Amino acid sequence: MNFVMILKVALRAIWRNKTRSLLTALGIIVGIAAVIAVVAIGQGASTMMVKQINSMGNNLVMVFPASRNQGGVRTGAGGAQTLTAEDAEAIKREISHYVSSVTPIVRAAGQVIYQENNWSTSVQGCSVDFIDVRNWQLAQGIFFDKSQERMGKRVCILGKTVADNLFGDQDPVGKSIRIKNMPFKVLGVMEKKGSNNFGQDQDDIILTPYTTVKRVLQKSIFNNVNMIFVSLYSLDDTEAAK
Repeated sequence: MNFVMILKVALRAIWRNKTRSLLTALGIIVGIAAVIAVVAIGQGASTMMVKQINSMGNNLVMVFPASRNQGGVRTGAGGAQTLTAEDAEAIKREISHYVSSVTPIVRAAGQVIYQENNWSTSVQGCSVDFIDVRNWQLAQGIFFDKSQERMGKRVCILGKTVADNLFGDQDPVGKSIRIKNMPFKVLGVMEKKGSNNFGQDQDDIILTPYTTVKRVLQKSIFNNVNMIFVSLYSLDDTEAAK
């Protein structure tokens, strides 16, 4: 039996059993569509998860200070103030074959004012390596440099949420704002990053040298920092680096 004869027999059988043929075809179509949908949903969820993780930084490892006991109560991780900026430098120096960038982090919060506008936000002190560690680029302007970091200059970079609430459609670069009533010059605005895995707005932030936060906003003579962000060359090195 040749191919033409087989085709004729098959078409004749389909024509004689229209309903059965339609239901069979419908079952196949629905089955294939369901498989495609499940695969697409899985790939979409995986892509979204990877994107959210990557938004936190390049192969990011967070180092927190130790816990401490106070009055018989254990405060948990981060309770002690044992990390310093020198620890960040030592991490980068001593395991440089694992670590690409490091930044100390010092956190503060306060009311930020520009003319008649004000906004309550988080102020994060960091080093010049912050944009590499967090994989976060500037939308406009420049980042502070090593000299400004070393001298604790009153300069800052705004997150997109802060820039929008303080300046609207105006260009913030070069303008002066007040953080806790202290004047700061705006050097730039970060690209919009969106919310993290916990639903927090990552753009609701102001970045400034960690030395500035310690000396100007906290008026502290101590060199302790809240945490250290470490960027590794590869996630495969995470356990060895830790």
